[in-house]
Amino acid sequence: MSTRLVLATRRRIEYCHGYLLLGLHAEAEAEIEGIVSTDRAAPEVLEAEMTLRYVAEQWMELAGLARRFTAIHPHREQGWISLACAVRRLDGVLPAKALLLEADPRFGRTSATLNYNLACYYCLLGELAEARGRLARAFDLSKAFRAEARRDPDLQRLWSEIESMP
Repeated sequence: MSTRLVLATRRRIEYCHGYLLLGLHAEAEAEIEGIVSTDRAAPEVLEAEMTLRYVAEQWMELAGLARRFTAIHPHREQGWISLACAVRRLDGVLPAKALLLEADPRFGRTSATLNYNLACYYCLLGELAEARGRLARAFDLSKAFRAEARRDPDLQRLWSEIESMP
């Protein structure tokens, strides 16, 4: 987190994430709204707000926020992931996949989340070979995604293969 943020802002971001883990969306939003105006445009604050919009399933708000964020901070992965998630809900899988493929050269080698989401999109589109490859890469980058993949309905076509994947 940037050192230019005031301590109260850092604390509010932490509280926001804590409230989201507890399912307390209104309280999380109040923490974001309580951040001083001079810190509201900081990437860490905007990322917390994107998380809030995602958890609250506020897809239009998330899409707008994530579009602005990626334009200003194209080097930060969360903007791309958030935008693709919102676009998937609003416009479908193909445009969401296109967004992540645009971000892939920048984040594909290191981002388990980007690869996992692309695996989901490929699987939903019936492109199973690509889905397998992306899922294997996601597992290689983060073992935590294996448990999620076993129950993710987007990956249902691959459920029988997940245990045997590297």
